[in-house]
Amino acid sequence: MINNKGQSLLEVIVALAIFALISATMVSLSTGGFVSMNVGGEQTEAQALAGEGVEAVRAIRDRAWNELTFTTSSVATSTGQWIFSGENTTAQLDNYFRTISFDSVCRDVSNNIVACPGLYTDAQTKKVTSQIDWPVRNTTNTVKQVTYLTNWDALNWVQTNWLGGSGQSVWSDITKYFSDDGNVNASTTGNLQLKYTPSSGCGPMIWDFSNQYSYSYDNSKIEVVGGFGQLKDIGSCSGTTSTCATLTSQSSCQALAGCSWTPSYASTNPTINNFFSYTPSQISYWSGFSETAVPNGGVIYYQLSNDDGVSWKYWNGSAWVTSTLATNYNTSSTINTNIITFPTSTKKMMFKVFLVSDGNNLVKLDQVQIDCSQIYDWDFETPASYNYPTTTIIVSSSMAQLNNLGSTSVCSGTTTVCSTIVSSTNCTTAGCSWSAGGDTTYATTSPSISSVISLSLPTTTFYKWTRFIETATTNGGSISYQLSNNDGTTWQFWNGSAWATAGAENYNSASVVNTNINTFATSTGKLMYKAFLTSNGTQLVQLDNIQVWWQETTGVSSYATLGSVISSAYNLSDISPVSVISWTPDLSACSNCSIKFQIRTASNNGGVPGTWSPWYGVNGADDYFIDYRGSIIPKVLNWNQWVQYQAWLLGDGNSTPILNDVTVYYK
Repeated sequence: MINNKGQSLLEVIVALAIFALISATMVSLSTGGFVSMNVGGEQTEAQALAGEGVEAVRAIRDRAWNELTFTTSSVATSTGQWIFSGENTTAQLDNYFRTISFDSVCRDVSNNIVACPGLYTDAQTKKVTSQIDWPVRNTTNTVKQVTYLTNWDALNWVQTNWLGGSGQSVWSDITKYFSDDGNVNASTTGNLQLKYTPSSGCGPMIWDFSNQYSYSYDNSKIEVVGGFGQLKDIGSCSGTTSTCATLTSQSSCQALAGCSWTPSYASTNPTINNFFSYTPSQISYWSGFSETAVPNGGVIYYQLSNDDGVSWKYWNGSAWVTSTLATNYNTSSTINTNIITFPTSTKKMMFKVFLVSDGNNLVKLDQVQIDCSQIYDWDFETPASYNYPTTTIIVSSSMAQLNNLGSTSVCSGTTTVCSTIVSSTNCTTAGCSWSAGGDTTYATTSPSISSVISLSLPTTTFYKWTRFIETATTNGGSISYQLSNNDGTTWQFWNGSAWATAGAENYNSASVVNTNINTFATSTGKLMYKAFLTSNGTQLVQLDNIQVWWQETTGVSSYATLGSVISSAYNLSDISPVSVISWTPDLSACSNCSIKFQIRTASNNGGVPGTWSPWYGVNGADDYFIDYRGSIIPKVLNWNQWVQYQAWLLGDGNSTPILNDVTVYYK
């Protein structure tokens, strides 16, 4: 017989255990379900907020593409529309934080999207990431939505032809534009390029009288023969026979026995001048005038013209004035002394020669040379353009000078400009006063200052350096120089007979450099200087300006190095945002050439442009757009009705960039 004693109690215990286990499981499942439901709800809300961020950016894009210029920003609403809150901002939305980031989109040669940098950055596409972050227990959950936005619905204004020329203020004829600087050529359909200039460069131009057809003169009194422009012998023949008196040339007279020739020359001061003006493409100064002549007791005088001979000028002792009398002229020496002040605005030079004889003097002119020079100034306006030790030299107020190493002196006053002045010499502005510090002392180690970048000229047209001029106040100290033609890799000085590699203390005064710079190497077309400021410790050495002069070869055809075109004003129809500018260049023949643009806009004023904004580039006013594949136009130019571009073509003198078309995008 089976004993069941105690079995009921055991069953109760087991039943209770099973019930507890099932209850715990049910509670756990219920709690987990509630947590999962809560997390799922947060995820859904985060996704919605991320999507809202994308849609907000899309709405801003639809309004104005050029507002998408941030790296990261949140969005907010203002006056019923979405706006960006600003760079590096994040929006808190209850328990969520939303940040929107923007990435540039780069493309390859096939215009496929690739990792940046790629071949180019697409200004018409942006990668947008809307990110939501929110805290969960001891961690942070994140949701992202990523999309690509494009400027797909932009309108565009395109110009592909400039053949119609300038003079059109408001866009109507698609081949015309408003104005240019005279250095562009629009004569070929479908492109704009720099003007080809067959005339001479700016250098020594020589007239050698080898071609009679290059000059204008009275051939009864003057002849161009044998490389001379000279008075013609208009003498007479006489002799023992009556035939002699009928002979009118020296050769025929002397060929007849019994006849002799008596030379005679016009005594009416006949003139000869060059047919065509010398017209260099660029000029800073007319820098020299010389003659090679055999006057034989006569005299040669000159007048000059800068308007193709319409009027003639002479030096009256104090200025160049229009000649009103037949004897208003000068010797070549007087002209050479004063030609530097002859007007250069027209870039034209013509000379008229007066051959003055008493009738017995055979006045012969072998050669006339007129020098044209260009100049470059280092004016110490921008400190970043120069290399120098900032402890011993300062560059301020358009001056490089030794720094006072003694106790500090201060310029102060009622205007804000006073505090920017660092020397007593320049602390003379009204309302400014100089408070001297303690002992004044300057470096005695001859610290140096040099230009950061060489002056670089086209080697195909560069002829020679001609002058080196300093403007300085040395106060008993001195300034010495070394020169470089290889961007400062090596430095040279004049050793008394030649330019040689310089040691640390091998340098020359500006006067010595100026005397010998015409023999400084020209093969690279480059010039860089190093100036040594030498003081005994008490002398304030100040350098205001360095000026170098040079000449080009003449008789060499070339392209202009800079040309610009301003378009007609284009009507956007209503107040609109502009967005992107792009263009198609052809630089295949000109590796050192480039094309850049500027944009400006104006409000409407009765069907014509109102007041124009400043010219803008990619980084603001007075800047340029340089990426031809596309650059975003600053949004400050938005919400006007008229737009206008200015194109700049930059060449090297040997060839030209070509502009095929330009497109301005707007809404």
